[in-house]
Amino acid sequence: MATIVGEALLSESVKLLLDLASQEVVKFIRGRKVSDTLLTKLKTSCLTLSKVLNDAEEREITDKIVKEWLDELKDAVYQAEDLLDEIATEALRCQVEAEFVTCTSKVRNFISTSFDQFGRKLESKIQEVVDKLEYLASQINAIGLREGVEGRSSHRVPTTSLVDPETIIYGRDDDEKAIVNLLLSNDVASNNHSTEMKEEDEDENEKYFYLTNKVPHDLLLKLRFLRVLSLSHYCNIELPESIGDFKHLRYLDVSFTEIERLPESTCMLVNLQTLNLSGCKFLVKLPKNMRNLINLRHLYISGTSIKNMPIQMGRLQCLQTLTKFVVGKDIGFQIEELGKLSNLRGVIVISNLQNVINSTNALEAKLKDKEHLKELTLEWDAANGIISQSERDVLNNLQPHTSLTKLVIKNYNGTSFPNWIGDSSFSNITVVHLNSCRNCSSLPSLGQLPSLQDLFVFGFDEVVTVDADFYGSGSYTITPFQSLKILRFEAMSKWEKWSPYHGEGEDEGGVFPSLQELYLEKCPKLSGSLPKHLPSLTLLQINECEQLESSLPTAPSIRELLLLNCNDALLKELPPANLAVRGFENLESLPEGVMDHNHCVEELFIDDFPVLKSLPRGGLSSPTTLKRLCIRNCKEVEFPMYPCYSSLEQLDIEDSCNSQKSFPLDIFPKLRFLNIKRCSNMESLSVSEGHHLTDLLRLKICDCPNFVAFPSGGLSAPNLSELEVSNCSRLNSLPENMHTFLPSVQILKIKNCPQIESFPEGGLPSNLFSLRIDDCKKLICNRMEWGLQRLQSLKVLQFRNDDPDCWDVESFPEEYLLPTTVTHLIVYGFGNLRTLDNKGFQHLTSLQYLCIGGCPKFKHMPEEGLPVSKSLSATHQIKPISCPSMVNGEEHFSLDFCEEAAKLRILVNQSPVHARLISPLDDLNFVKTLWLLESNVLIEQCRQP
Repeated sequence: MATIVGEALLSESVKLLLDLASQEVVKFIRGRKVSDTLLTKLKTSCLTLSKVLNDAEEREITDKIVKEWLDELKDAVYQAEDLLDEIATEALRCQVEAEFVTCTSKVRNFISTSFDQFGRKLESKIQEVVDKLEYLASQINAIGLREGVEGRSSHRVPTTSLVDPETIIYGRDDDEKAIVNLLLSNDVASNNHSTEMKEEDEDENEKYFYLTNKVPHDLLLKLRFLRVLSLSHYCNIELPESIGDFKHLRYLDVSFTEIERLPESTCMLVNLQTLNLSGCKFLVKLPKNMRNLINLRHLYISGTSIKNMPIQMGRLQCLQTLTKFVVGKDIGFQIEELGKLSNLRGVIVISNLQNVINSTNALEAKLKDKEHLKELTLEWDAANGIISQSERDVLNNLQPHTSLTKLVIKNYNGTSFPNWIGDSSFSNITVVHLNSCRNCSSLPSLGQLPSLQDLFVFGFDEVVTVDADFYGSGSYTITPFQSLKILRFEAMSKWEKWSPYHGEGEDEGGVFPSLQELYLEKCPKLSGSLPKHLPSLTLLQINECEQLESSLPTAPSIRELLLLNCNDALLKELPPANLAVRGFENLESLPEGVMDHNHCVEELFIDDFPVLKSLPRGGLSSPTTLKRLCIRNCKEVEFPMYPCYSSLEQLDIEDSCNSQKSFPLDIFPKLRFLNIKRCSNMESLSVSEGHHLTDLLRLKICDCPNFVAFPSGGLSAPNLSELEVSNCSRLNSLPENMHTFLPSVQILKIKNCPQIESFPEGGLPSNLFSLRIDDCKKLICNRMEWGLQRLQSLKVLQFRNDDPDCWDVESFPEEYLLPTTVTHLIVYGFGNLRTLDNKGFQHLTSLQYLCIGGCPKFKHMPEEGLPVSKSLSATHQIKPISCPSMVNGEEHFSLDFCEEAAKLRILVNQSPVHARLISPLDDLNFVKTLWLLESNVLIEQCRQP
């Protein structure tokens, strides 16, 4: 496949040379007194070579001589293309700059002066290329190449692609594919050759390049023919003024960086087609001469802080993508500039529309003619809340083409909307967002938009009634909101009534027949009825609608109901749904029968009931489908101890049930996940003798200061895979007989349980994979009794202490403390740790990851070195970071080691003044990653390159 692509690229490259050696280039270099004969010879050679390319490409696989000939041809073609492209670029640059010189004589003088230096070497360069191509053409007969051979069939490769598929591409594979697809797409407008992406440095022989942390920054200075430069998501970057020298650059991406400015020299990149500045939140302005980038097709500036556009953006006639346009007040900055950009497509945000003083100027934007625009945002200044009739006229004249799919209007200050908003001719609109139109007293008629699926209405402070006009003006030609799936009303401070639809068939779902999600949030005065029948509704969320008391809609498909800070009356008759209720501050008990209609409920969330004391008797255990129950922030509630929760699989109790001291597990026969958190009076778990919790997979008990005991005799949960106990200050032991009753535990976390002194008799489960111990001083002190050597499945070990002064460990780990199977070891907060134990590390031959942090006295690695694992790679990485006690800022150290001369990359944040690395570097050739954190005496030797 690579060979076929390479052949196609070479064929197209030869065609490209013929295009570049065109009348435009000929006309330009005539003024440099370069012979037309040279260009004629160039074109003749290209034509001759093109006739035998198919035969050469067929034979190169089996004929070594032909392959060598093709390789030489590739080099010559690339060289020729670069030269002709350089000529075309220089011609274009002179053309752009000359347009700003008014005097004809000055123009002539300017062009002559600017091109003299370039032209002096021009003829010799062209002659060199012609000689190479003529030499290759002269060998055609000698190697037996034939004309007219039919080439292999393959998809058309755009003529602008000169990417060598065998070239190494450094990093950013996903971005590379996206860039190739963008720049080489067949629908890129005009001058196909200017989308070319090949990049070749004559000296370095780099063909295609993305800057990553593998590549030194100064290498960029050598890449004279760079076409693509992507620095997306890089920190602390700044484009140099020399960026303007990259005259072949087609694609520049500095998106999501902290860049604050673009050099003015960026405007010299006359071949630039894509400039991606998305997410550069510190970028406040663009270079003033952006109008010079006459080949620019895509300008991405969403997520920036740009306050003003450069002057005369309308000169960028090739521009197809402009994600944001900030309207200015002065000539050259006004909205009329958009009217000159006839090729705009995709997404655009037009902001600062308050600067459009005359509504007739809005017509000059010609949005109605831009049929390829798909998403349009019209935005006024949020600070200007004055009622404005003129803004309605402006909005009316900003009517887009009917091909639009998404419309967003923000901070509009008119009192009503023009008629085009909601007109059924906009048959492609799927999304409408109306945001902070605070002076509007009514909503636009949107019900007749046949494809509308997502409607968001926010911040309409003057709307009191949503009436019949909302469904559509005049007679209804289609079912109102026939395609709507998501409807959200939010922050409607005066909204009181939602008038019903009076068309035919409402009871059968005549309105909102497809609605799946309905959100009513922060509508404090809404008190009328909601739509009665919503046949497709699956989710209903009502938040801070305190006056809403009417019954909820009939919704046979509903699966999730969220009631947050609402009127208690809504709890009286709940639909059968997964239910979340939160924020009923004065409710002491849930109404009896609250679950009577919820025979299909699978999930129930009860949150933030500060005075709730009881749950309905028999109510929570009655649904045979209830699989998850979550009770949060209900401190006064008493957990109902029913005989059996037959279907419950997950139980979460957080900041609740303060009266509960013991928690029986027998009543949950199918429980899989149990999470008990911040239950201040919880003391123990209990289970009947002989009862086995066969379904339990995960158990977490966190922040329960009075928790003291697991079930007496042990906790029999043969399939439990994860156990965590944290911040249980009175707990003095783990479950008894863990090695037999909990044989499947793979993850064990013990955090801040200071009274635990040892592991249970018999040791830990043999299948344990990961062990984490945080802030357990007594347990650490008895570490030699742990018996970890028996755990042959143990891979990950983490020890952490947040009080570095309380542990006396100076050398770690001791001999035979850890099993040989450990691959990841993390040690943090050992305040007195000075070294890694020599003998303790000799047998850790599986170790791949080592992290040492928060150890201010740590000095050096083992004097005898680390053990060698010959099965692992000799290329590794060390990243000591986050060292607050270190000085001198961030430094980078590199050193060579081991027989393979592999590079060990060390990153030190705030490096120490006096540090040393004693261990022989050869002994590190098995380590994949080593992190050294918060050590103030380390790695002096790494200062040497």
